[in-house]
Amino acid sequence: MKNFELFLPTRYQFGAGVVQKVGAEAGKLGRRALLVSGKSSASRSGLLATVETLLKAEGLFVCSLGGVDPNPRLSTCVAGARLCKEHAIDVVVAVGGGSVLDASKTIAALALDGGEPWDFFTGARPITRALPLVGVLTVAATGSEYGPYAVITNEKTGEKLGTFGEAIIPRVSIVDPSLTFTVPARHTAFGAIDIISHHLEAYLACEEAPLIQDELTEVVIRSVIAHTGRALADPEDLEARSCLLWANTLACGVFMAGRGAMRFDAHAVEHELSAAYDVPHGAGLAVILPALMRWRAEKDPARVERFARQVFGVSGNRPARETALAGIQAFRDWCRSVGAPVTLAELGVPREAWSRHAENVAGTPDGKDLGVAAVMEILSYAA
Repeated sequence: MKNFELFLPTRYQFGAGVVQKVGAEAGKLGRRALLVSGKSSASRSGLLATVETLLKAEGLFVCSLGGVDPNPRLSTCVAGARLCKEHAIDVVVAVGGGSVLDASKTIAALALDGGEPWDFFTGARPITRALPLVGVLTVAATGSEYGPYAVITNEKTGEKLGTFGEAIIPRVSIVDPSLTFTVPARHTAFGAIDIISHHLEAYLACEEAPLIQDELTEVVIRSVIAHTGRALADPEDLEARSCLLWANTLACGVFMAGRGAMRFDAHAVEHELSAAYDVPHGAGLAVILPALMRWRAEKDPARVERFARQVFGVSGNRPARETALAGIQAFRDWCRSVGAPVTLAELGVPREAWSRHAENVAGTPDGKDLGVAAVMEILSYAA
């Protein structure tokens, strides 16, 4: 196992009904809150009004910013930071999934910053300070409630890039499984695929991974697959929703520890596609993940072979590559079974655009180690 350092400063409030704690927790961090939300689901369900009421009951001033897109825009974050400065906001409260949390992290950093906003994402400047953030999670998907990362789309440049910093780790995360009962089936599935991706990419990228982390990862992916089926069959299955949320959090930090340097190649490719075609992140991953696994299997099938045997139970005395391919097909079939796309055509990506996308991916910090030729191979396996 490689040396590692963990920094886990988030107060993690988990369980049915814990949303009632949001006012008290936010009140410990500030007195003037920016309440950030997505397009409409939190408003329609009444959750947004509940959170606002709980904040005001603690004596907090509340200013609202809604309309965060599924692929959050830099312009929205800039507008949020402007509100923070205008209203002397001292705590940000995010109500939503990973997109709302990522936007809120960026807003929290920009609120205390006077420089070029996109610098944080190009690596020109690090994030060193931010307003405290409280997250009320409504979707199991990204793990943004427990990590230092944020991914934002710059609509002017067409780029979708990530940033990170200890300052944007949420101070408090309210993780109430009952809030996810109303998540539509397709977004439940897309979220599950995103969870699997965070676990699986770390798993695949490490040739000499610690056995304990491999075994834990395999158990969690099997659990996500099983509990996704339960949640789709019964959206109010509290145990299924709870397990998905916990698997979501485990991927970001704890299960990466001891693996050493890692790559998230599927995310690098998917970010390019979702920036260009505005597809849901999990839908893009359902297409790219099996293709990335195929690319890896053609070069060194051992890791994918282990995944095939341990997660999908592929058995029999056959060559490693054949076992790996059978596991990839099983995973692709599962993605299809839960309503996810599995081809580039389903995402609306034309073949003539592949080379442009490959060059763009290779030009990003996350994709530079792949290179154009490798991205083209991956895209060919996703056709």
